[in-house]
Amino acid sequence: MTEAENRFTQLIFKYEAFIDELAGQEETKYRSLISYDAGKVNHVISSQQAALMRLEQLDQKREAAAAEAGLSGLTLAQAAERIGGKEGERLKKSLKKIQEQISMIRFTNEKSIAFAKANLKALGSALPQEAPAAYTAPGARAAERASSSLFEKKI
Repeated sequence: MTEAENRFTQLIFKYEAFIDELAGQEETKYRSLISYDAGKVNHVISSQQAALMRLEQLDQKREAAAAEAGLSGLTLAQAAERIGGKEGERLKKSLKKIQEQISMIRFTNEKSIAFAKANLKALGSALPQEAPAAYTAPGARAAERASSSLFEKKI
């Protein structure tokens, strides 16, 4: 294995650890949502936004390392095959774990979204219905009627 391939594989292992960290954050977000802990939800969402920026940087480094190692345009499975040997096998295991973690992130995120939507819908139906504001079409008509009748009474 070349030095460039070694740098690429080490970066993929860092990528795997980072994806694992993202899965943990997603689970924390879901637990915060179901416990109705708004402060914790805000904190986790802020952390996730920062993590997405880190993910973008890692992805750029991965692409650069792949290009340097002559692996551009290959999937991770194809890169593992080309590298071969023990490191290729480790890359295959890493790929499998990354895929599993991404599936878990998607699943947990879908649960979070469903929970949030259901609670927002319940909250929306529980809120009292207010009269339309004066700047909406129905509100404008109501305000118009009120002022015209007041005007008519004064005349």
